[in-house]
Amino acid sequence: MKVEIQDFTDKLIKSLNSGSVSAIDKSTNEIFDAMQTECPVDKGYLKSTGHIVEARRGSSEAYSSIDYDAAYAIFVEYKRMWMRRTASAKVPATIENFGDIG
Repeated sequence: MKVEIQDFTDKLIKSLNSGSVSAIDKSTNEIFDAMQTECPVDKGYLKSTGHIVEARRGSSEAYSSIDYDAAYAIFVEYKRMWMRRTASAKVPATIENFGDIG
């Protein structure tokens, strides 16, 4: 009796990677939509610079990212984090408290 064993490891990995990228794309789109809804708008520039960097596969992971290209985007996010934190802690919103963001 002759038994032949086939190795489907590569096919399985490709299938898993394809599915994971699809799931990541879907999740990233949902997160981006929520971020755009929450994005503060004065003149609309910050919101207009938001975009999704397509899901990529590394050797053992798949990932995606959301970027805002406005130079001041990080400052807006830190201010929002600080405001949420101080509002929940009932700390007076003063510029002196801004250094507590971690």
